[in-house]
Parts: sequence; structure tokens; C-alpha cells
Amino acid sequence: MAELTSMMNIGKEMARKLEAVGIDSAEKLLEAGSQQAFLKLKGMYPQVCLVHLYALEGAVENVEFNSLSKEKKKELKGFSDFWRKEKQREFRKDFQSNRQKIQKLYDWGSRGGNLYCSAASYGLVSVVGLDLL
Repeated sequence: MAELTSMMNIGKEMARKLEAVGIDSAEKLLEAGSQQAFLKLKGMYPQVCLVHLYALEGAVENVEFNSLSKEKKKELKGFSDFWRKEKQREFRKDFQSNRQKIQKLYDWGSRGGNLYCSAASYGLVSVVGLDLL
């Protein structure tokens, strides 16, 4: 199996990230395709952006990412925008469905409870170590 770094646009850092999401060879990247690989990366590394998707597509097509056609870049941007909007919609839906739980946490915290939170990407908050819910 060929190493990821043997592919166009795939450096050591991108290869490390791809391996972390289960894509550990050039063949696996070709099989997954740029969009599926991008979604896997985005799940683990929220800071992955459109340029990463271009780089992945360039690797699959064996061209420099800045040599992708305008049409291909437009298609990939549409995919990225659609995915981002879907995630935002999903977040709003989850937030609405969990509003009562969030209110309970707020009420508990305002009564003097110790609330340990850590901010996550896209404004999500995870609450750790509570049996309240």
C-alpha cells in the first residue's frame, strides 16, 4: 500500500490527521474520496476548512489543489457550505430539544452548585461530572 505522503498535496500533518480518522494509505483515501475524507477529518478536527477539501480533491485527482478547475472548486464549496448548514441546523434542533436540561443546569448552578464546563468548537458546551440529568 502506498503512503499518504506519496500523494499530491498530502504532507506529514495531513497524513497524520487522515491516519487518526482511519485513512492510513493512498488506496484508502482514493476509496473514500475527498468529500468522505473531509467529513471524517471535520468530525475530529473542527478547524479543517475548505482549503483542506481542495487539497484532498487534488490528491485524489493527482493535481496541485490550486490547479483544480473553477467548476470543481465551486462544487466542493457547495458541498462544504451544505454540510456546515446541516450541522448548524442539527445543533439548533439538539439545543431546542435539550432546553429543559440546560435550564435545570442553570437553576442548579445558580443555587450554588459547582458546575465544571469546557467550551468546545462552534459554541457547544460539555458539562462534566454531573448526575443531575
